[in-house]
Amino acid sequence: VKQWYQRRVAITAGRELKNKSYKFIQEPPREPENRKSKRRKVDKKVEKNDLKDEWQAAEDDRMKDQEEKLAFAKRLRERDKEKTRNIVEDSDKRKYDNAIKNLEMSEEEKRKMIPELRKQKRKKYRLRLCVDTTA
Repeated sequence: VKQWYQRRVAITAGRELKNKSYKFIQEPPREPENRKSKRRKVDKKVEKNDLKDEWQAAEDDRMKDQEEKLAFAKRLRERDKEKTRNIVEDSDKRKYDNAIKNLEMSEEEKRKMIPELRKQKRKKYRLRLCVDTTA
């Protein structure tokens, strides 16, 4: 432990000597600029106007994009409404046709259909059970 400590002290002392040999670099003093150029002021004004024009152009583009987006969304909603109306009308038409068939059927035909309907329902139920148990 003593040797390790002595080695650390020697290394630290060597670093301190090395650090003392370094000197700070000082910058030469700058001369203050008393002149202000009018040209620079004009350039700044031109830059500000250019920035305003760029900003205005960007804002106009953004507004145009937003209007187009809203118009597109409106067209999509209208198309969706048309499609949903057609689906509802088709299903209503099918329901209406089925209701007419049911009214035209006699009581005997209805009684004959019941066992067949039960068989079909039972098959669907069994298939669903098979799918549920395997999943």
